[in-house]
Amino acid sequence: MPRSLSNLVSSSTSPCVPWTFSLSPPENVKGKAGKPARSKWINDPSTEWQVYSLWEGLNENARITVGNRKEDTDGNPPFRLHGLVGDYDAALTEAELGAGVARCGAHPPTYYEKTLSGNARFLWLFQEPVTVPSREVAVALLKFAMTALRHRDMCVGLDEPAYLDPGRYYTNSGEWGEVSSHRLPADLVQGWIVEVVKKWKFKAEGVELPLPVVFEALKKKWPQMNWPADFTLDSQGPTFWVSESTSPKSAVVKPTGIYTFSGHAAKPFWSWSDLLGAEFVKEHEHKQMGAAVAGIYHDGQKYWMKDGTGVWRPFAKEDIREHIAINRGLDSERRAGPSAADKALDFIRTWQPIDGAAPFVYCGREIIELGGGKKALNTHVGRVFPPSEEKTVWGSGGKFPWLSAYFDALLDPVYPQKDYLLAWMKRFYGSAYNRDLDRGQTLFLVGGAGVGKTLFSQNILSKLMGGSADAQAYLTGDTNFNSHLFETPLMTIDDSSSTIDARTHAYFSSMLKKLVSNQTFEFSAKFRVAAQVQWLGRVVVTMNDDPESLRMIPDMEISAQEKHTLLRCARERKITFPPRREVENILVRELPYFARWLLDWEPPAEVISPDHRYGVRAYHEPSLFREAQHSSRSNGFSEVMQDWAETWFHDHPTEKSWSGTAYQFLKLLSSEEASRAALRSLTADVVGRNLAALKGKGWPITCDEKSGRVWTISNPKNRC
Repeated sequence: MPRSLSNLVSSSTSPCVPWTFSLSPPENVKGKAGKPARSKWINDPSTEWQVYSLWEGLNENARITVGNRKEDTDGNPPFRLHGLVGDYDAALTEAELGAGVARCGAHPPTYYEKTLSGNARFLWLFQEPVTVPSREVAVALLKFAMTALRHRDMCVGLDEPAYLDPGRYYTNSGEWGEVSSHRLPADLVQGWIVEVVKKWKFKAEGVELPLPVVFEALKKKWPQMNWPADFTLDSQGPTFWVSESTSPKSAVVKPTGIYTFSGHAAKPFWSWSDLLGAEFVKEHEHKQMGAAVAGIYHDGQKYWMKDGTGVWRPFAKEDIREHIAINRGLDSERRAGPSAADKALDFIRTWQPIDGAAPFVYCGREIIELGGGKKALNTHVGRVFPPSEEKTVWGSGGKFPWLSAYFDALLDPVYPQKDYLLAWMKRFYGSAYNRDLDRGQTLFLVGGAGVGKTLFSQNILSKLMGGSADAQAYLTGDTNFNSHLFETPLMTIDDSSSTIDARTHAYFSSMLKKLVSNQTFEFSAKFRVAAQVQWLGRVVVTMNDDPESLRMIPDMEISAQEKHTLLRCARERKITFPPRREVENILVRELPYFARWLLDWEPPAEVISPDHRYGVRAYHEPSLFREAQHSSRSNGFSEVMQDWAETWFHDHPTEKSWSGTAYQFLKLLSSEEASRAALRSLTADVVGRNLAALKGKGWPITCDEKSGRVWTISNPKNRC
């Protein structure tokens, strides 16, 4: 009920019924002339009178106060309202009073008070009291009511500052008259509050939860809930948790709880924790926070998240904050402290940091441990060509007849090369399909023009494995830019050997060896934090079989032979190739079945490597291997060595070997007049490199580094 002070300096309130107060004040405080005496009297602490308000404070026994910002106090905010007070700076005759009441139309005042100064004061009482969540909403409600009821038109001189001040207390004159029995209807006042609350930027504390989840939980806990409409933001329903409340629309749904303006409620705002329990809210808060931060990482500069197409991309802080608020349902409003969205960003920075982002091709893990406590985000999202569920067989009777015929015609001789090629493909495709890529050899396809080598590497294999990239410039040292290469499982080089020189060949050989042997490489892309990336893909080199092209094959020293597979393709075309567009259609149609066949096929035991390092034995087609040896950069020196060895060991039958430095060996080679001119371009350094190359190819040559790089060349008859 309304509350009153005993004087204007009092701080404690008591319940009152202002229109029943009938005491007479001292005569000297009445009228306009009594204002000075009246002010002194009502502000005297010893005065016992009634100074009333139709508001109750949150603490009903205390005066409504604003609080002190400097001292960080909230005061005692207005909480419950029983009616409206209009104070007018005008005295009214009976006729003027009647005219003013008539202008009020359907909602006349309930009581009229003639104030101590002789002016008019009106009270519009409510059928039921209503509650408000804050001082700001209280003022907004008063403004709405003043306009809706046209209280400025009641009579002249409405004291608007007093009308709109919930903390204003009025000195009771004791002179009252009942104007009407009318009370402002509860549903009307509730409607005002709904409009005010909808427009007001709601600032109640609490955890924002998904409303469908809340609705189901509320129905279980409060069977009497009976919400009349969809449980959506700003929808209205009963204050179902307060048994005394009977209004069907006294509560409004807000993001973090329910606001009620029922006068029977102990407070205006009830959080989800109030209604469902702190444990329920905490559990869902954890779930919501977990869902909000899932799949987002921070590299010290940018936040990483998949975009709408499933591709990992870096985003700025505000972009992620907005995404968390809009798409993941966390509140982004900063009230008394950081918002839920801010807390999510802090969690990501603290608990989901990464030291870089790079593609780890066909690795099933999202976060890769790099060692030393460092972690990288795996940004690779590629997929192999999906296999068919239907099993099939090889050949014209199966589901991939053209591809069967293609592979039967690609290689010459067909066997055992086809088994090695298909086993190599099975290991490559099968491990990628399982997202656990295994390493494998570099594949060289060498043969005649137009037999389908390029079709294999850049179409069939590329489509099967989910993409490829031309690696010629990178592997021959023309560029260091590599990010696009390590984003694909397959690097290709196609018929590009004609201009390779000795230095480029050495670099190319070294890079191929590194790509097969190593697992970790430096990945650097523009505007990204550099990262180490694991790459276990394959390199496929296709070339013609002329002597100049064969020089592209790396020197096949013993340590390199297991890292490369050399297959000879047909010298001439053995199959008819349809137009390009038709070939594309064939691949789309047949590749799923070929992929299924590869997964199901068991390669012959003889092609499988027993140590499982590369899975499949390295195979070197014999004639191609010999031609590659003859076309190698060290082959010319090999012929010199063969000629020298036959002569020297013939002339020194008791010697099992020759020893000396590269310079001494060069002098020995140049000792004969006949060979001096042919060997003019050789230097000691060149001789040393060639001796090392022949040693790697299996020549009976050793080198003692401790003795100043002394070479020992044994009789070639002992070559193994």
